Amino acid sequence: MEASKVNIMSLWTVVAATLTASLWLFANIAWASDIERIESRLIKRDLRDLRAELALAEEQGRDRAADLIREDIQDAIDALCDIKPDDRECK
Repeated sequence: MEASKVNIMSLWTVVAATLTASLWLFANIAWASDIERIESRLIKRDLRDLRAELALAEEQGRDRAADLIREDIQDAIDALCDIKPDDRECK
């Protein structure tokens, strides 16, 4: 009889631990929409920085650097359009 009480208590402990772990995971999970929003904000920040670098390179007459920055800008826009195709940069 004592062995069955221990087994039942062990089972309830496992159930409670599983429930607690599931609730913690649900509360701390990063949702896909949140990740996309963060990633798009980072790409847009990179685009602003690249455009500022492009303006500076063009102002200083560094044509080769300006061409490389334009390529980087296009790559960043492509990455943004993969994530958010309805963004104004993608039109």
